[in-house]
Amino acid sequence: MDRVFMRFPNFKAKAVTLSYDDGVRQDKRLISIMKENGLKGTFNINGGQFSSTPSSEEKGRMTVEEATALYDGKNFEVAIHGYKHLSVACIDKAVATNDVIQDRVALEKVFGKVIKGMAYANGSFDDDAVNILQTCGVEYCRTTVSTESFDLPKEWLKLHPTCHHNNPKLFELVEKFLNSKDHN
Repeated sequence: MDRVFMRFPNFKAKAVTLSYDDGVRQDKRLISIMKENGLKGTFNINGGQFSSTPSSEEKGRMTVEEATALYDGKNFEVAIHGYKHLSVACIDKAVATNDVIQDRVALEKVFGKVIKGMAYANGSFDDDAVNILQTCGVEYCRTTVSTESFDLPKEWLKLHPTCHHNNPKLFELVEKFLNSKDHN
């Protein structure tokens, strides 16, 4: 059995990652809470779904200006989530490829950096979707399949999270994670 020896920043043995989708205005409050608590995260955004007008409401999509101001790049990574938020496993391969590439190009233009990560829109993925992402240069992609474990991914284009934030075992898992001596 191959062992992976991975260290996180400052040689930590384990790390928490948070991942949220769609680039919605509720992220403003979430990021405020994350900053207060020293948390970092990835925000998976649809480059073709930005709002054309700013709003004082909490709900709905952000404008490009709001998004670039919010996702500062220091504590918050931006990743692909499909230009039109299409379910890649449920559509024609050429359409799926175009949706991923369009999103990557749009987000790289908006945020001025190379985007290598993604989360599957609507949790839709299969082996063809993985092949499409490899072709598009995506290095990792989060699914919606909860493992309730802390193992490192074996397949980075099928990165299964520990759990969703509304998982009934969330606080039990947090305690288990905090008390564990190793990430495996």
